Amino acid sequence: MSASVLPLLVFSHSFRQLYFFHDDWELLDGAFRSSLMSWAFEPFLGESVIPVFKLLWIGAVRAFGGSYFALICLLWATHLAISMLFAWLLARFDAPLPAIVIAVLTFGMSWTNIETLGWSMQWGSQLALLFFLIAWHALLRILSG
Repeated sequence: MSASVLPLLVFSHSFRQLYFFHDDWELLDGAFRSSLMSWAFEPFLGESVIPVFKLLWIGAVRAFGGSYFALICLLWATHLAISMLFAWLLARFDAPLPAIVIAVLTFGMSWTNIETLGWSMQWGSQLALLFFLIAWHALLRILSG
């Protein structure tokens, strides 16, 4: 699992040079032009409304003082959590260990998720997957009594 975080550590200098992109600026602009609650439920770029992501994202921006590198680290931490939850889910379904290792490494290695791990807007899709896996684990716990 920690192998998937190795590129972040090795190339941290390059990741520190990343900056907010177009959609990031649109979110920041909207967040600072209106009240937090009206912005959270406002459609983003005419697409969808994801208030949980928007509130967590702007909270992270403020908590990290606008550091884009900190947001990138948050993406990678979320990615690592997803990888571990995925491995645990496969184990709970009694998948063979080699299958778990191959599945998690294929998902976990950054080359399969390069856009997701280099653009803070992709945290929304990561959060969706994280909540999905948490829901699976909660369901299995409920079903097992």
